[in-house]
Amino acid sequence: MFPGDMTEQRIRLFNSVILIATNIDTMEVLVPYLKELGVGHIKYDTRPEHYLIVGKSLLNTLKHFLGEAWTQEMAESWIEAYNLAASVCIEAAYEAMAPIRYAAVTLDDVPPSV
Repeated sequence: MFPGDMTEQRIRLFNSVILIATNIDTMEVLVPYLKELGVGHIKYDTRPEHYLIVGKSLLNTLKHFLGEAWTQEMAESWIEAYNLAASVCIEAAYEAMAPIRYAAVTLDDVPPSV
C-alpha cells in the first residue's frame, strides 16, 4: 500500500492531520476534503479496517511524543476527530463504489464449451 520512500506520504499525512485539526469546527471545509480523501484511497484498496489501524497508530504516536501534555481530554478530542474523519472517508468511498459502478458477470460473458 505504501511506497518504499515514505517522504511524500509523511508530508501528506501531516498536512491532512493539520487540516483536520484546524477545521474540526468548519464542516463546510472539512467534509468535502475528507470525502475526496476517502474516494482517493479507493485506488490503494484502502478498506474500513485500515482506518482503525491508522487511527490507533496516530493516537499512540501523539501520546508518545506529547508525553505528559497528553491528557484524557486531549485523547477524547483526538479520538472524536479521527473517528469523524474516518467515518466520512469510509462513507464517501462506499458511495463512490456503489454497485452501479460494477457490471455483474453473467453467463453471456463465458463462451460456451466446444
